[in-house]
Amino acid sequence: MADMKTELKQIGDLLPYALNSRDHSDEQVRQIAASIDEFGFNVPVLLEADGRTIVAGHGRVLAANLLGLAEVPTFVLGHLTPAQARAYRIADNAIALKSDWNEAALQAELDRIIEDDEIDLESLGLADLIDTDDGGSGSGDGSGGAGSLAERFGVPPFSVLNAREGTWQARKAAWITQGIESELGRDAVSYTTDSKKYDYLPAFDTGVSIFDPVVCELAYTWFSPPGGLILDPFAGGSVRGVVAALLGRRYLGVDLRAEQVAANGAQWDKIAARQGKTPARPVVSDPDAATPIEKHGDNWIKRDDLFEINGAPGGKVRTCLALAQRAKDSGAAGITTAGSRSSPQVNIVARVAAHLGLKARCHTPKGKLSPEVIAARDAGAVIEQHKPGHNSVIIARAREDAKARKFVEIPFGMECEEAITQTRRQVQDIPADVARIVIPVGSGMSLAGLLHGLDDAGRGDLPVVGVKVGADPAKRLDKYAPANWRDRVDLIDSGTDYHDPAPDTTFAGLPLDPHYEGKCVPHIAPGDLFWIVGIRATALPLPVADDQAGPSWIAGDSAVVIPDLPGDPDADFLFTCPPYADLEVYSDDPRDLSNMPYADFVAVYRTILSAAAARLKPDSFAAIVVGEIRDRKGIYRNFVGDTVAAMRDAGLDYYNEAILVSPVGSLAIRAGKSMTATRKIGKTHQNILVFVKGDPKRAAGRCGPVYFDEDAITAPEESAT
Repeated sequence: MADMKTELKQIGDLLPYALNSRDHSDEQVRQIAASIDEFGFNVPVLLEADGRTIVAGHGRVLAANLLGLAEVPTFVLGHLTPAQARAYRIADNAIALKSDWNEAALQAELDRIIEDDEIDLESLGLADLIDTDDGGSGSGDGSGGAGSLAERFGVPPFSVLNAREGTWQARKAAWITQGIESELGRDAVSYTTDSKKYDYLPAFDTGVSIFDPVVCELAYTWFSPPGGLILDPFAGGSVRGVVAALLGRRYLGVDLRAEQVAANGAQWDKIAARQGKTPARPVVSDPDAATPIEKHGDNWIKRDDLFEINGAPGGKVRTCLALAQRAKDSGAAGITTAGSRSSPQVNIVARVAAHLGLKARCHTPKGKLSPEVIAARDAGAVIEQHKPGHNSVIIARAREDAKARKFVEIPFGMECEEAITQTRRQVQDIPADVARIVIPVGSGMSLAGLLHGLDDAGRGDLPVVGVKVGADPAKRLDKYAPANWRDRVDLIDSGTDYHDPAPDTTFAGLPLDPHYEGKCVPHIAPGDLFWIVGIRATALPLPVADDQAGPSWIAGDSAVVIPDLPGDPDADFLFTCPPYADLEVYSDDPRDLSNMPYADFVAVYRTILSAAAARLKPDSFAAIVVGEIRDRKGIYRNFVGDTVAAMRDAGLDYYNEAILVSPVGSLAIRAGKSMTATRKIGKTHQNILVFVKGDPKRAAGRCGPVYFDEDAITAPEESAT
């Protein structure tokens, strides 16, 4: 063996090996430089027999350059052949990787170094070995010891997340016991593709589409700030909203199906009741979506009060929105209306106008401003008051004002054909065993639309009870309702003056409008469907503080709903799991992405992701759980790549990727047949794609320290057997 002499050589004379298989990150080079600066250059650079080509020490040479050193100690391995030098380069690194820590010795040594307080462990890259809770060490692999990665982060933050592990499954079970039933809201549907009709049983019955709550917990804990708002453009079931709420985050999810939104809200209400949290009020803001019909005890309730635009709820808002949008499209600068001081109409008009960027003028009788008129004024409307008299006088003043200013008039009581059109479209899916429909009757327009809708649905023989809350609506019903309305409707008086509130303003725990729906309560019998036309905004329960709010779900098309959300972009984290094209068909709605050919699916998918990304605050993260999908021939469609491209085009950078390894389940049975017949490999993973909008370090700073709260939920009790 050659004489073991070291020799100082100029860095510029050394040659890095062209095929060096060991990479050195900038961070690692800085740590090596810190070590040399602290302890000196104690390990020479090893060179081939030519005295120039580096065998081992590439990182040390880079660090020396960083420190500004001109020369470094070297040692020539003259006894190695070229083949041996190539093998040694790999062995020198690989052998070191197979060692492990002696935990007790490492713990004792670190304790002594910390006690001496002379060495900067952070600059040397050794700080991660220290348990920040008690000064002890973690194993670094998340598998044991106080302060391990699993304890600090829930699971080790590696690029492979193993949902098969017992600890993961135990955590999942603990979440499920909180009351999560994500499959609710998905009923069997029929749908048609390629001119064929299919009866489809949703995939939750196969166990594949229930979102894993542990994935939610990790995503929220790692990538969102406490109390932050989670935006989910493909909400689906309740899991992501429930987990967000129980972890102290706000959540806004959008789903196309009103019945899914209603099921999610009802489920949260049960969980909230057990935990003393705020019940949810699911909102429908897509005018083309049907508001849900709920079953409460012996009655059904049509929840048209859940349609809401800019804080104005109710079916009449849908009519106002259609008229106002038409006015805007025609070039009108504003809208005007007339209404009594007790009517919600002025506030509806004011809030819809503000939503569309139009001016609003509201004409009412003189007198003390009612809460509704005050709310309209606060929404930006100009209030014009006139000497009290007949409604016809106030209506005439509003019409004259509209003509003079080239505004569009929103008719008193929404008396127009549009009201009929909007209401009759909501008469869907009336349960077969409903005995009667009970509906409040003011102007009569909602009743007229309901009757036309029943005819459309072939249910014209269903009895209807109309509870009059104001003046006689007969003239308007004669004009707008079906000709036989008198034979079909039992029109009864509420027995209460219009201006007086009802004595009972709740039904089945739901708040009711005190001047309309509340007056129907005495007339509702078992088996009836109670049609809630709306509720004035000032009768809604007061909103709770953000840190107390439960999850919110909105029914509608995300491509329409998300761009129209009020306010500035305010989401702190975008988190979702999109439909996998037509792999799982969720409904027969033509707007449902799962019904579309893949090219159309991707186009709409990109539009929705772009809209959601625009609502995300700067310096924030987004995470999307996806997996590859096959076409009918079994060829992968590159859904993961399409998702990455869509998010990049939306202005976000691709930052992390993790592989979620799922339990095998029935795949073990199917994989053999699939491999034999088609050579398809059984897929047991999904991709978790993480993106960042803005600066990653500032985004991490906004999230604050990672704190995994083991006690955020209570684990199920172990069986005694």
